[in-house]
Amino acid sequence: MQRDYVSEEGIACVLDQMMIDKSYQGRGYGKKALKMWISGIQNEDKYSHIKLCYIKGDSIAEKLYRGVGFVRKCKDDDGNELVMVYEL
Repeated sequence: MQRDYVSEEGIACVLDQMMIDKSYQGRGYGKKALKMWISGIQNEDKYSHIKLCYIKGDSIAEKLYRGVGFVRKCKDDDGNELVMVYEL
């Protein structure tokens, strides 16, 4: 699930949810799906960057997102989620 977010930095594509069924996790499907999705976003030529959040302490999510090129930027307002950005 994605949405647009307009700010001074430009238009960001926010990845709100990406789910892989538990029985298929750990097989590389998430990484492949994320790469395909990013490729589609890049082809739109609409966004300056992609943003997402993940729960603090979720090292598996962090590894996945770092593995495709996301960089951690900051915590969100409530401090429980960490924000990552992929510059396009």
